[in-house]
Amino acid sequence: MTKTALSPRTATRPRRRRFLRALTALALLPPLAGVAGVAPRRASAQESALFDEEDLLQHVRGDAAAPNTLIEYASLTCPHCATFHGEVYPRLEREWIDSGRLRFIYRHFPLDGVAVRAALLAECLPADDAFFAFIDILYRSQSDWARAEDPVAALVGRAALAGMDEETARACMEDEHLIERMGAEYSRAARELEVRGTPALFFNRERIRLGGDPDEFFVRLAELAADA
Repeated sequence: MTKTALSPRTATRPRRRRFLRALTALALLPPLAGVAGVAPRRASAQESALFDEEDLLQHVRGDAAAPNTLIEYASLTCPHCATFHGEVYPRLEREWIDSGRLRFIYRHFPLDGVAVRAALLAECLPADDAFFAFIDILYRSQSDWARAEDPVAALVGRAALAGMDEETARACMEDEHLIERMGAEYSRAARELEVRGTPALFFNRERIRLGGDPDEFFVRLAELAADA
């Protein structure tokens, strides 16, 4: 797992240290044994973690009354997430979201320090439409900024494309309140939903794998759809 070099001032802050320690601890957890469903004894906690949406850092596309819900836990530095948003999400939007069949929810699960900064920056966008447009930019250019010698400066450059000046962008990436909230939600997803990596996808109440074939993914959605 890669780590980002933080400034001394930032690295000493307790909240960020706790969050980054949680990221490190994630790598030490055992892999999941199964791919779908939840253990009966934990069903209640998992239901709450999935559908108790009050005051969560999440962004939504689609009709609130849609019969199906897909929740994605994603890291902006995750190549598989970039593949999902570049190759699968456009079809998902066209065939499921725009037709009113699906409500799509995006939640952060940053896997390294650079992903934390990118997620904090995306949270500064004022509305869901602007947020999704910005993360589309980030995913499409992921290999450029995520691997840059100075990823923070590279992120500031991407923020300018969204009309954000450098001072605002850097302040967003140091927002202690958002760091605390993001860390708490990260810990809850790891604990209650057994999220270990990204993208972690939950369709209605089932956990599903993306796999290598998008067609198989959409076949699985059709099989599990509440309005099938």
